[in-house]
This record gives sequence, C-alpha cells and structure tokens, in this order.
Amino acid sequence: MTQGIIYPAGGVTAFVKNVQHGSITMNSETSDTATIDAVVLANSYIIWSGTSQADSSDDVYYESAVRLALTNTTTVTANMGELGDGNTIVKFCVVEFEEGVIKTNQSGVITLKDNVHTSRTATLGTEVAMDKSMCLYLGQTADFWGDNDELFANLALTDVDTVTATRDADGGSDDITITIGYQVVEFN
Repeated sequence: MTQGIIYPAGGVTAFVKNVQHGSITMNSETSDTATIDAVVLANSYIIWSGTSQADSSDDVYYESAVRLALTNTTTVTANMGELGDGNTIVKFCVVEFEEGVIKTNQSGVITLKDNVHTSRTATLGTEVAMDKSMCLYLGQTADFWGDNDELFANLALTDVDTVTATRDADGGSDDITITIGYQVVEFN
C-alpha cells in the first residue's frame, strides 16, 4: 500500500513505497547479511535501530558495535570489529520511497584511527542542499575496548559536501580505531 501526503493543490510528496524491518544475528562471523525484498537503491535508505549482545562480561562494547550497509538491492550487511562471546543482534529498517522523492543518496564510512584522529571528514560525491538533506548514522565498529571518550563518536552533515565524525579523545591510551557508517539522503 502506498502512503503519503496529498496537498490541496494536487501536489504529492513523501510517498513511502515500502518499509521492511529486520535483524541480523551474528554468532560466528564478524560480517553477516540479511536478505530483504528488492528495493531501488537510489530511492531507499536504511535506519540502524541498535544492537544487543548476549555476553554479560565487562568491556565488550567493541564486540557488540555493529555497522550496517545496504549493499545491493536485496542485501543488508552487518560488520563488527570483533566477535563477542554471545550472539550480537542488530536491528534495522529499510525505507523505500516512490520515484522522485529522493534526489541524491550517498553512503560511506569514516575511520577515526588510534592515536591520530578525534575528528575526520568524508567528502560527498555530489553536493546536497542542507535544508533538504539528512545524515543517517548506520552504526560503528571498534577494534578494541576502552574509555567512552575513545569509543563513541557523533556524526553530522557539516557542509553541502561534507560529513564529519567526531569523538572526544584520539583513541591513544587504548589504541582504538572506530569506523562509523553514514548515509546522506537529499529530498526533492
């Protein structure tokens, strides 16, 4: 069923063609996939809905930190830095819009390396209108455990062609590298 908003003048916007919810359980690999019904990649985006981890020991954030990507028309891929002792479950939602709702759709990763970066940027291939665009967080991976100021980063669309990831410390004391997934969607 197609949903949307119809303006009195007859214009139509914000049509959602398809919404798919899913999860990926990672229990033996640091990368795994889920199959979804086919979507048009240019008209779709993925929402990272969080993770849970069955390991009850301390300091396992890096074992449950998961990054998502919509890797082709029927596949959602989850990646994690290191496999934990219990199942890690990541939830997601894929939203597909009718043709013409999304103008540009760009995704990628930003890596903040240990002892080097507190902030780093990615340059988009196509400039976007800031007032019609959003930057989606697709999760992150870490290669080690440590302090929160090294493990957690924020993400923002900071200019018409720039996405910035920032954390409070450079990962130095614990040698932590984190990789953050993003998707920038510009609407018509």
